[in-house]
Amino acid sequence: MLLYIKQDTYGSKLFFENYIQQAEKASISIVKLLCEQALFSYESRTRLTKEKFRVNTKIPIYINQELLLMPSKSPKQYDNIWLNYFAIVGYHPYQSSVVVLFKNRSELVINQSFRIFQNKMRLCEAILSYIKQMDEDIL
Repeated sequence: MLLYIKQDTYGSKLFFENYIQQAEKASISIVKLLCEQALFSYESRTRLTKEKFRVNTKIPIYINQELLLMPSKSPKQYDNIWLNYFAIVGYHPYQSSVVVLFKNRSELVINQSFRIFQNKMRLCEAILSYIKQMDEDIL
């Protein structure tokens, strides 16, 4: 399972539960490619999520049942980290940052206030609830 994507000088590193993969693309390019593989565009997903949930920045991107990526900063910023909501098992404040605990028991410090991070986690929960409801309505 993908834990997070972090940009570096060579492109991006994709951190999985048991290994790390280096990619020669920027993290935003990887996220856009993941969207395209799921048959939608990054731009359409962000636009519709903004409209439905009335958010303007750091829009989480639902890709599939294993990937819901939330940016730690503006996706265009070099030091943005894309966190997979489904891989997070806990988080807690640490000074003026947040420590995120993943399924494989690894930790990552995110330079973001606890309140903002908590709000983004709640937004991810709302997105999942909406998608589940839409799936049930279709069936």
